Amino acid sequence: MNPDGSILNVSNLFKSFRQGEKVIEVLNGLDIDVKIGERIGIVGLSGSGISTLLLFLGVLEHPDAGKILIH
Repeated sequence: MNPDGSILNVSNLFKSFRQGEKVIEVLNGLDIDVKIGERIGIVGLSGSGISTLLLFLGVLEHPDAGKILIH
């Protein structure tokens, strides 16, 4: 655990995908801070980057930029 009580810190997370000539940004500067004992919900429309975020948190994919700290 981090001294400030955080168990998860996500800062300035970016991810985009290229579809032909078009660039699709799914995460654009996302910040999350979860303290011990907190419960969170992640909700959004289809295609909003939720599955991508969960892949990052499970260390199955890597973001284009940003930092994920799991304490």
